[in-house]
Amino acid sequence: MLGALLGYEMITDSPEENGEYGEMIVNSIIKLKAFGDQERYLIKDLYIEDDRGVHQIDHIFIFKNGVFVVETKMFGGKILGKEDDQVWTAYYSPKETIPFVNPLKQNESHIRALKYKFKDMFDFQSVIVFPNNNKPLGCPDNVLNFKELKHYFLDYKSKRELSSEEMQYLKGALEDIAKNRKELRAKHREMLKKQRGK
Repeated sequence: MLGALLGYEMITDSPEENGEYGEMIVNSIIKLKAFGDQERYLIKDLYIEDDRGVHQIDHIFIFKNGVFVVETKMFGGKILGKEDDQVWTAYYSPKETIPFVNPLKQNESHIRALKYKFKDMFDFQSVIVFPNNNKPLGCPDNVLNFKELKHYFLDYKSKRELSSEEMQYLKGALEDIAKNRKELRAKHREMLKKQRGK
């Protein structure tokens, strides 16, 4: 039913496969020649725990310009939503709409979890990307269509550039967190079940 509802714009009705497709898209961006041989790292599908529970982060892109926490939304149709709304909507027709949590607020919780772990060591930047190039009108500058993502990474002006040592430290620390993926993923799924059961 979901696949028929979304049509060709959403690649599959499997969340896992959609995640893989989103990962492929972000991978294709950071491998572009535009980055040259500049040092950069990508952490994918990270589960991290804070005092509020376990969070799943699509991508963390570590670059000299900043640390970008990327939330990917694969919805097709027309996206309706404003910065302060709790819920956004993928609109296909009057009879076909899909509500989803405002990704800006969703990513705020992801960054909070990262700050819970790393305190003020890094300035984490929220980025929302719509691979179907259908971001809502009037959204903040950090809500992007796929075609805008490369330039956002390259042109972003951070308060200061990260050193190679800082980038490598963060990469290693996140990879250490990822070693607990199986346990944290199970806790995350259990947490979601409880939330949906309310």
